Amino acid sequence: MEFTYTIPTDPTTGEPSKAVVVRSDGWNIPQDPANSDYQAYLAYVANGNKVPSESSIPTTPQAGE
Repeated sequence: MEFTYTIPTDPTTGEPSKAVVVRSDGWNIPQDPANSDYQAYLAYVANGNKVPSESSIPTTPQAGE
């Protein structure tokens, strides 16, 4: 199974989180180089995939959708 990822918004600062990555199945992955899920995320990014932050994902339908 191939996953996609997003960077959640830190509720304290409103900025993209520097602690976790959220996988498309809802799993929170700590940004820890020793974590195999985080290593898979890094490989995903290294393959040229983009990872949006939650704050950049529209929450309402855009015109024409």
